[in-house]
Amino acid sequence: MWDLTQSTVDLHGCLNFKPDIQYWLNANNTYRVVFIQDQASWFVITGSDFVIDAHNTGGINGNGQTWWSFYGNRSRSDGDGRPIALTLFNVTRGTSADVVYDGMYCNATNQDPLYVGQKGEGIDTYRSDKVSLLNWDIICGDDCLAIKGNSTNILARNVTCRGGNGIAIGSLGQYVDLVRLACVIHFGLLNPICIIVQPDIVDNVTFEEIKVPDLKLSAWVS
Repeated sequence: MWDLTQSTVDLHGCLNFKPDIQYWLNANNTYRVVFIQDQASWFVITGSDFVIDAHNTGGINGNGQTWWSFYGNRSRSDGDGRPIALTLFNVTRGTSADVVYDGMYCNATNQDPLYVGQKGEGIDTYRSDKVSLLNWDIICGDDCLAIKGNSTNILARNVTCRGGNGIAIGSLGQYVDLVRLACVIHFGLLNPICIIVQPDIVDNVTFEEIKVPDLKLSAWVS
């Protein structure tokens, strides 16, 4: 865990999480700070007024293929501690606020033909305010962007989504407000945009310049 205040981190290398399944499933070896679907955080950053710059060379390698294959023939139970490679927690006054992710490439896909499945998401926001997602390129099998409970003032601009289910807003009794999606391009998606409003409340969502070259299904609200 990094606790950063008025700091700049230059990340030129790659944070590589060794694919030791049993080690990471042990709750003593991870942080349990996200209480959705009983997942575990490997790398947690807290604090305020910080910048982490990877200079287009650094990054995070979660060795996801090992996990895809491991769960291909096993059931996932509550509390299993499935990994989240990067978590911002308690960033500015107890929630994540004024956070900018700029120039991110995310590949969350399964390459094992024996265990084809989804559930590889690009980014989720939860209990977060004033989050900007700028210049992203995401390859995944599930939600490209998932705007979840108590997310407000979320801006996604210049985002390319490849595969999966596109953008999901709401679901699971969650409340979302003030979301703006601008210049988003979708390739090969099942659902480019999905808004789930029951029993949720979703307000003030703006879509601008959404492009879907090979549309399979239209946007839908449920």
